[in-house]
Amino acid sequence: GTSDDDEVSVYFFNNAPTADAGEDRSYNVIGQVIQLDGSKSMDIDNDAISYSWEIIEKPPGSSAALDDPSAISPQFTIDTRGNYRVELVTSDPWTSSEAAEIAIEFQNERPVAQASYPATGFMGEEIVLDASASHDANMDTLTYSWSMIVDNATSDIQPSEATNPSFTAKAGGTYQNYTVFKD
Repeated sequence: GTSDDDEVSVYFFNNAPTADAGEDRSYNVIGQVIQLDGSKSMDIDNDAISYSWEIIEKPPGSSAALDDPSAISPQFTIDTRGNYRVELVTSDPWTSSEAAEIAIEFQNERPVAQASYPATGFMGEEIVLDASASHDANMDTLTYSWSMIVDNATSDIQPSEATNPSFTAKAGGTYQNYTVFKD
């Protein structure tokens, strides 16, 4: 007899992996290390996946770079204040995922005001105020604006923008100091 050739077709179907770069986050100081996390990325076919991270946006002047762009959880150091955007693409042996992005944004913190001064003083005496223990979590330079009320009248503090200004008590009474700290 004769035989007919049978044709068999085999189709291979592959799903692209899914990249998950994690949640957006913030930072508050230059020099902070940002640890990225792609561990929630997956491939529903259970194929091995590789990671490709890239900083796609950074502030002008920044030279921030990922320590290992092919790692599951690379890191980089914030070197310039501003916003950063990072992208993750995962790949299996046949195809790549859509890019997943996260934003890393600067979060300004309020300065901590710590002003001290003598509780009492004498008329005609120079009284020095001190705000040198004040600080800023973002390590910003602080500016000061001192003012004073003496029995419902404004009195001069010199210089009013200094960390350690002074005034001379010209009369007896209660002196209330007000300081505005800005970063």
